[in-house]
Amino acid sequence: MGISRTVALMVLLTGDPDPDIKSKSESYLRAHMDSYRGKDIVGESSIHDALLGNSIALAQSIMSFSIGDISLANSKRRVKAKYQGDSVALKTLQSSLGLTYHYDASNDAEQKTYLSVCRMKVPDYTATPALKFVAKMLEDNPKLFQVGIDMGLEEADAAGVYVGTLALAVFSELRRPGSSSSS
Repeated sequence: MGISRTVALMVLLTGDPDPDIKSKSESYLRAHMDSYRGKDIVGESSIHDALLGNSIALAQSIMSFSIGDISLANSKRRVKAKYQGDSVALKTLQSSLGLTYHYDASNDAEQKTYLSVCRMKVPDYTATPALKFVAKMLEDNPKLFQVGIDMGLEEADAAGVYVGTLALAVFSELRRPGSSSSS
């Protein structure tokens, strides 16, 4: 997950309002993405894995920054309900690059504690380049969710459904009345 965390940090910093931080993170990200151009990777991993690490966790994490933890928890709860009892799929849904907090929705004290520590969504000027990166990542690697490459059927299905659900949550959040990007 180390590569994915580094890439996620560089991607999120490309939306920083400080022009110096933004330009440096863009140049570091460009240099990182160009580092494997024209090289062959030996072993089972692909160039995509060497560049981005766990692409599924990277996409999920970047999109979660764009919607915030509360919307993320609602999306995750809906998808988990579909895969109840499927341990492989549930493990795929738990892949994340950072800390994740869990709470019992029926316990008011746990719910209040969760709401006090949950992360707010990043501003739209930060989310926009990050979401463009995720879109390009998914477009450049159409076999990301293909069964048999890195995942079994349950993992590929759960990963595809979860990333799709997060994409819909991002779109819904961006188009929500009052959002700065809805105008």
